[in-house]
Amino acid sequence: MKPAISVVVPLYNDEMVVQKLLKKLEKVLSSSFQDYEIILVDDGSTDTTFSILSELSYLHLKIIKLTRNFGQSNAIVAGLSFAIAENIVIMDSDLQDKPEDIPLLYNALISQNIEMVIATRKNANEHKIRNFLSRTFFRFSDFFATIKVPANTGVFRIIKSSCLINILQKPYQSGSILSQLYQAKTTYVTLPLARDVNVVRQSNYTYMKMIKLAITRLIAFSRVPFPKKIKDKYIPNFEIEIIVEKL
Repeated sequence: MKPAISVVVPLYNDEMVVQKLLKKLEKVLSSSFQDYEIILVDDGSTDTTFSILSELSYLHLKIIKLTRNFGQSNAIVAGLSFAIAENIVIMDSDLQDKPEDIPLLYNALISQNIEMVIATRKNANEHKIRNFLSRTFFRFSDFFATIKVPANTGVFRIIKSSCLINILQKPYQSGSILSQLYQAKTTYVTLPLARDVNVVRQSNYTYMKMIKLAITRLIAFSRVPFPKKIKDKYIPNFEIEIIVEKL
């Protein structure tokens, strides 16, 4: 029997948080769902993240190791390709996305005839510069790109697996997996959720990564076509090399 829910979490240099993250996920999921799976994707970490993962032993855990750092979106794609539940959660590893909110996302998805529920940030715990860049990013994206992305959102969401089939079957990905969901006209609602103050470590999602994502989204989904040379530079096509450690 398929699990009720899969939770996909990309990891990169998360040695300080991964055990706490997994314990919280186990506590929430075991009390809310009869069956579930947790998929942790090590995106080429250079610290001891994978060593810690290798020593863990949880019944519902899948560990995926990428051979190098492919970036968050590609790590998410790798995790999604191994998810078997009909309902799939994607979340960050830094615990600002609270595992305790997963049942809220699930209930919102089940109670409505939609394909995706996206968490929006109810509070602003982040630095003023980050908030400014985030607002600028969404305005910039809405103006120049053909896809519309709801403001104050990250990766935290729950998705029906049926809307991922065509996207994941593509031999190559153009733009981030989340951008492709918007391009595919995936039906969704947003759910305001408060984020936790990051007391474990600073988020891996740096200013430069935010800027790079904006550039990638613009080039991949621009209203004005970009030359192939530019697309190849900023949206490289490659196959993700995966080592499956535990299934």
